[in-house]
Amino acid sequence: MSNFFEASAASEVGKNFTPAPQTMETRFGTLDFPNGYPTQQTVQQVYDELDLQRATQLYLDMYPALSAHGLMTGWVRDLGMSDSSQINVTADRLDSSALVLTGNTESLYAFAVFDLKKDGPMVFEVPPGVMGPLDDHNFLFVADIGPTGQDRGEGGKYLLLPPDYDGDVPDGYFAVRSATYCNFSFVRANADVVGYGDKALEFYRQHAKVYPLSAGPIDPVVKNITGIAWNSLPPEDAGAFHWMKEIIDYEPAGAFGRELLGRLASIGIEKGKPFDPDARMQEILEKAAQQGVAMSRVIAFDCRDDEAAVYPNRKWESPYVTNNSTFYRDDHIALEARTVFHFTADGITPAMAGANAGGQGFSVPDDLQGCRRQLLRRHQGLQGDDAPRSARCTVLGGHGLRPLDPM
Repeated sequence: MSNFFEASAASEVGKNFTPAPQTMETRFGTLDFPNGYPTQQTVQQVYDELDLQRATQLYLDMYPALSAHGLMTGWVRDLGMSDSSQINVTADRLDSSALVLTGNTESLYAFAVFDLKKDGPMVFEVPPGVMGPLDDHNFLFVADIGPTGQDRGEGGKYLLLPPDYDGDVPDGYFAVRSATYCNFSFVRANADVVGYGDKALEFYRQHAKVYPLSAGPIDPVVKNITGIAWNSLPPEDAGAFHWMKEIIDYEPAGAFGRELLGRLASIGIEKGKPFDPDARMQEILEKAAQQGVAMSRVIAFDCRDDEAAVYPNRKWESPYVTNNSTFYRDDHIALEARTVFHFTADGITPAMAGANAGGQGFSVPDDLQGCRRQLLRRHQGLQGDDAPRSARCTVLGGHGLRPLDPM
């Protein structure tokens, strides 16, 4: 378009107005508008459909926050956390008793939850040689811990600041600010170095702490959670909308934006107000959740995005379709790329969708170039039709390479 005036003068769209018909056949029934006005039956049909469409879209749009809420709720509820000082460790490996996306049995995990509304600025003292993300309640990236973080794999004190904090920031900390009050982290240590069982627990007792800045250092409660059943999965029924209410009630409105809050309000979810859907709305929310799950399954397991395929002429798809952890593409968010990741995986960090080097997509700090060379040698034989669009990996605790798994 050279300029608006020239384009508008040449446009044929809308030049001659043609009204929509008074009777419309839709997938949700026949709609009647005698003389342009809806009948009572049409009014009910349209509002039922409008509420269903908005609720279904909200299930998709809020899924990252639901997933983050599920992780934190599952850890607190099922692992007996009474405050942020508890560090949960899979000291004898993660096993199938846990319901969690993309967990793996090789990693020595440590899980932590932070409530900045309750405790104010929080300190997370992290050991050397661990790696993992710190994410917020919207499942947005806050900081990396480890070789790709500010501590560069040497450990240190991360200071997590609340969204509304305007106080002084003391020296000696890696300060990061979150847009939400609730945040979580899982870090992974190399079991070949740290050990399993009692050795792993002692490692975290000696080298890790979580405490309010105002309280000063507190000895952690380090708990072995291997074999304990915990559920982090978002509800696939109307319960998901009650979780949405919990999330927006606890978090600042600025973390969500007026457009999203407006869509939530349109189905009865408003900050600080009761949410008590009647029988009609409850039925709509149940159907919306099912439709949202159905759409998510299709998007996740048969993505139509041209960039999803890792290999030409193969069905192997990347969890990071846009090759970045924000799911930005040009001037927009690739919504289906976001669904692909969050419906199938946990843990957001740029380190898992890092910049390419010689066609191989991974993130490695400059001081770990030896690991980079190992990875390039590992993939040097892939040529032609078998060459991946990008071969992703991450560094675990500075002790070598492993294939990428999001959590």
